[in-house]
Amino acid sequence: MSLARSCSAVAARRGCGCGVARLGRRAFSASRDEPDGAAAAEVSRAEYESDAWPDGTPKRWRGRDAWKNYIDFDSPHRTQSDELNRQRIYFFHIDARGRLWRKELHKPDGHDGQMRDPRMLDFFFGHMQRNTTGMHEDRYPYLSRRAHERYFASCDEAPIVFNDLRDGERELRFLCPDGALARSISTPFAPSELRIAADGKLLHPVVTAAVDEVGERPRGERLMALIESGTASRLLESCEEQGEAIVLTWRGEETVLLPLDSET
Repeated sequence: MSLARSCSAVAARRGCGCGVARLGRRAFSASRDEPDGAAAAEVSRAEYESDAWPDGTPKRWRGRDAWKNYIDFDSPHRTQSDELNRQRIYFFHIDARGRLWRKELHKPDGHDGQMRDPRMLDFFFGHMQRNTTGMHEDRYPYLSRRAHERYFASCDEAPIVFNDLRDGERELRFLCPDGALARSISTPFAPSELRIAADGKLLHPVVTAAVDEVGERPRGERLMALIESGTASRLLESCEEQGEAIVLTWRGEETVLLPLDSET
């Protein structure tokens, strides 16, 4: 399932913009998350990809525009998130363990479920970039884009989190909840590139495929990724203080860890 479809399905279950249309053609149940008991549709992958509704009526939109079948653009906006979803704008949060959570702009203190699909996570993190759009920059300093869709992101520590060190301890990786690998952000581990934050956390750069405008070729954007605590502990166990410096001994070589603020 693509990121767009995952977002649409979550929004449908929550009664957002993607689930307010076509209720007469679908099986639905009352949503407990809506104060007025509004109905929310469950959309399966087969139903989404079908060119016709269950009663045989052809869908108006097909292919890349299929998501438009599930939005009644003429209905009143129920929430701010409803309006933004119709514009294909979504919000997410990355926690200190690298888990990705769906957010709603009108519910800043909560989240609407964890994103688990490995293909979605691979695309999302592989296209992460700094948010320079002028939109929501204070609360969501990062952005991932897919065609006409924009995924604004906030984070506890960093926009990408490495939680695995593999391949003979030569590669930093992100393992999805089901154990699959987000290959687009797998990065050769270079001890000289490590940076240490004031609180002792370790970070390592990663280059993502940033896209500024629809249709443009991706460009490389360098971001600092957090090394998750369990993985970082293996590295920190190989560190020692030498005067005011912290030195990592890794694979027989010594590297002085530079502070995070030295990263340009």
